[in-house]
Amino acid sequence: MGVILLDTPSQGDLDTMAEDQGLLPQGIFDRVRRVGDAGDDSWVSAMAYYMSLPWWPPRHIEVPTLQVRATERMSGSADHDDWMFTWDSATPVTLADVPGNHLTITDEFAPTTARMVNDWLDRPSATRPSFMDYRESVRSRSGTASP
Repeated sequence: MGVILLDTPSQGDLDTMAEDQGLLPQGIFDRVRRVGDAGDDSWVSAMAYYMSLPWWPPRHIEVPTLQVRATERMSGSADHDDWMFTWDSATPVTLADVPGNHLTITDEFAPTTARMVNDWLDRPSATRPSFMDYRESVRSRSGTASP
């Protein structure tokens, strides 16, 4: 059906990732403290493996790709959106903006992210748009859906 990337940086996005990278561990630890890990430290092993993968350079693929993009920076608000991740290693690509930052799109805003992914998957490949915007689908940081 396609490839789904959840706020995945491309080679051209590494500067943005480097600027925000120092905030990721704290965000992860804050989440573990908030929801607990029930003594299961498997996420540590998963993160270590993830960091060891040979990410670059990715080969170009001719597969429909959905690039879900967080619309909030880990380091706070930005006056422009040129920091948002893009993906040029696949054709065709749908860019999809969801509320939240790199961590909260799969936590606090997971229902919105999941709805957007399902909407993309439900469309026939030939009718998938090049851009989807789900930022307005929540009224507040509490995840309350807008009318």
